[in-house]
Amino acid sequence: MQKFVEAVEKELTAEDIDTSIEGCIGCGNCGHACPWYIVTDDPKYHPKTKADVVRKVYKAYIDPAGKIMANLGLIKKPTVKDLEDMREFKKLKLKK
Repeated sequence: MQKFVEAVEKELTAEDIDTSIEGCIGCGNCGHACPWYIVTDDPKYHPKTKADVVRKVYKAYIDPAGKIMANLGLIKKPTVKDLEDMREFKKLKLKK
């Protein structure tokens, strides 16, 4: 988990945090542009599902207020299992 947190911390820009982490309203419209979701119609391949994992990592491990809330048990920390579920996406092959 620590390596993933460090990678997220290193790669996220202020703009990413503002638009993708804090700015997402959860409408799900991004699914209309995602070929994996369109082909499978499986919610686990929806872009929002994958982004939610990164969002939860950011909130629980990087954001100062989120760290406090996670340590007090007020928000759930993502687990290695959450990351493994997200990795399954890479194994998906679209049929031509």
